[in-house]
Amino acid sequence: MAEFLSNEEQSLVASLERWLGQASRAYWAVAYVRNTFIKRMSSALNDFERRGGELRILTGTGQHVTQAEALELLQSSDGVDIRIYHAQGVTFHPKLYLFENGNQAAIIGSANLSAGAFGSNIEVAAGITSASDPAFVLRARQWFDSAWERSLPLNQTLLMWIREHERADQDEEEFGRLFREQQEEYEAKSDVALNERYIRESLFELGARYRHDELRRIGGVGTQKGIRYSGKTASTIERCLIVTDQIGDNPYRDRWLDSSHLEYIGEGFSGDQPLTKGNRALELQPSQGFPLHVFQKLAPNDYLYSGQFKVTELRQEQQPGKDGRLRSAWVFLLERLD
Repeated sequence: MAEFLSNEEQSLVASLERWLGQASRAYWAVAYVRNTFIKRMSSALNDFERRGGELRILTGTGQHVTQAEALELLQSSDGVDIRIYHAQGVTFHPKLYLFENGNQAAIIGSANLSAGAFGSNIEVAAGITSASDPAFVLRARQWFDSAWERSLPLNQTLLMWIREHERADQDEEEFGRLFREQQEEYEAKSDVALNERYIRESLFELGARYRHDELRRIGGVGTQKGIRYSGKTASTIERCLIVTDQIGDNPYRDRWLDSSHLEYIGEGFSGDQPLTKGNRALELQPSQGFPLHVFQKLAPNDYLYSGQFKVTELRQEQQPGKDGRLRSAWVFLLERLD
């Protein structure tokens, strides 16, 4: 059931602090960001940073209300990424707050990032968890990811323009030209980075068969679980090996679409699969580029090496768990590297 949130009953900032205090990652899309909000939330934001939290903020330039100082303060924190959304003739006006820590939750309503919106203003919002409405929360995250990809990382050039035009009449054509110039530079750099993103290594021979101890010794990983990675945490990975289950193995239903594309089911036997540990590692692979090696299980302790892959997409599906009950499972689309 969704939770009704209102400043008239309890300040929205209390709800935001509660969700942020439980989260390891947060994704916020708002029309504008003000200094007053940063000051009001400083304690919760500092605690989130100390815990190693990751925060993405997506905002726009419409109405000239966003303050450059607020963006600078946020961007100076570890784990905070900020992007600016701009499209000709479009005002960016959402108020969406997503939180993840295994489970997922969303606050969606009328509040932007200002002290008034989370305190004295008349504002209402709904708090929705993946337990009560997984399809809604997933769709909200998909929308955020799509908008994030169509936006531009905040840089000093954009920040300077925002500072100079605070509360002023904005020249949309001028900013559009500036944004396109910065976008072209960013995309050119991204194309180079994309070609160099994935680390290649020749530890295994394509088509060869390996045993548990060989995977451990050569790959430097453990011998348990289908997703095995080296590194103390999912954010410090050096290498990842995954093992597909045999057809019919319960509860995983990995699917080879062809010899180069695999739909791989995340780890977790029963209940909704959290986006932690091995699942979190696969989510991070596109951005971190660490080697991802895929093996097909032919028999116990007998694995066929299928090559090095990259994660191109992730989504959730309703699938039966080991206990036969439907649960939300993560599905990763993997593509073989050329």
